[in-house]
Amino acid sequence: MSKSKLSVEKTPQTQQANPSHKALQPQKHKKMKVILGQYLRQKTECEYLYEKIRSKREDMQTLKAVTADSVARHGNEVSDYVEKAIEQIDGLITYYAKMVVQREESERQVLSMIERISDSDAYLVIYLHYIQGVSFEEIPQRLLISQRSMWNRYRTALDFLCADPDNTAD
Repeated sequence: MSKSKLSVEKTPQTQQANPSHKALQPQKHKKMKVILGQYLRQKTECEYLYEKIRSKREDMQTLKAVTADSVARHGNEVSDYVEKAIEQIDGLITYYAKMVVQREESERQVLSMIERISDSDAYLVIYLHYIQGVSFEEIPQRLLISQRSMWNRYRTALDFLCADPDNTAD
């Protein structure tokens, strides 16, 4: 029997021999995934808010043009629309500023956690997924590895992050 087959056969037995470890890992992994995913969710929301602000500003420019044309006919009605658009933009900008601060704090936290991963391949899997937002389907193609190898590296990284006493997954 080859050495690689032997190690493949040992893996399931090793996992079954320590049921308490196996039972605790999914809970710790789940908490860690929430911590890691927080940054990406906030990043996505910030991008959405930025686009919404940009769109509202374009709408406001259109309303200003309409206001200039329609002042004589419907002055109050059109200016009310412009005022509402300005209020919406101000509210979005305020919320966006708060979200950017939260996103930056999450990014610092996540980066400080994952930078301690000593296995560079495991680090890349976590970095690509949770910082860059690359899907798990795309990661093996980018790293030129198999899907199984990617999942093994992912679990290795999660195990390390959950075992690191400086992390908050416990």
